[in-house]
Amino acid sequence: MVRRREKRKRVLRERRKDEESLYYILERDLDREAIFPGHDGWYSQVSFGKGKRIDYVIKYGDKIYGIEVKKDFPEDKHFEQAEKYRNALNGIFLAYPSDGVGQAVYVSETKESKFPDVGLVSLTLFRSHIIRRARQGERQIEQIWKDLLFDDKEYLNYTPKEREREQLDRLSKTVLKDGCFWVSLNRSHEESEDLHELSLCKTDWRGLGILYGASFATSLHRYFSMEELWKHFCKDLGWGGFNLGKLELCGLTYSRIYGNLLWMWTLSETSIFLIDKIRKALKEYLKENEWTRLNEKITQWKLEHKQTQTKCEKEFIA
Repeated sequence: MVRRREKRKRVLRERRKDEESLYYILERDLDREAIFPGHDGWYSQVSFGKGKRIDYVIKYGDKIYGIEVKKDFPEDKHFEQAEKYRNALNGIFLAYPSDGVGQAVYVSETKESKFPDVGLVSLTLFRSHIIRRARQGERQIEQIWKDLLFDDKEYLNYTPKEREREQLDRLSKTVLKDGCFWVSLNRSHEESEDLHELSLCKTDWRGLGILYGASFATSLHRYFSMEELWKHFCKDLGWGGFNLGKLELCGLTYSRIYGNLLWMWTLSETSIFLIDKIRKALKEYLKENEWTRLNEKITQWKLEHKQTQTKCEKEFIA
């Protein structure tokens, strides 16, 4: 009996690892926009309603699409579960490993049980694909939209609790106010009773400006790859280069990494709460013509992003 319990635990651990691998693949392909290109950000393990939780939700303009990941053999109950989520979303997808998605198509299209409104995603090691588009619908419940502060104006106006602000703001406020970190080591790396400036360089402020511009042109909930920030935003501004490392140290940016090839960046929640101070700092530390050009470009990028979404949405929504 003991051996049987141990074996069952081992099997459950292995199944959880398999599921985590599928999550990793899906998150990687969402971030590199192999699927749902032009999206405005995604969140995992989102709860809504009583006891309801969906694996992923994706913001796409004023719409929300959901993905439920399944590692098991496709069954009717998977589609029945997905259908129950539809009133809180504009479309729902089931994601399966590539060797099972063909069977998922068969199960969902048999005469006994038809689920034509549920989209299907094939998860593969190299590149995932939308196998079947989902049917777009109207959301009946706005809980996900409100809970995740998907409205950018509401997000900007959100005031965190005082305890959260104490944890978030100190170092970030210092850098935005003084343009530097204050350190106890001098330039010779020797300890000193006096504090010394560790200033942000031109490339650091340009990095903050580029990430600021990219976020306000698309979405405050989105991560951007280094390649996209360079090719689409930095080069369009005519800036020679930028840096984001120091900004993460002081809590103004977040990053997530997939191996050595894909680095993703976003403005932190602290940056959103201190957005007026960020604008003031950028205006001060960037050249006047650079700040003006950045704001002009945001208007252009916003229009281009909406055009991209209109075009790309047809790839996965019927």
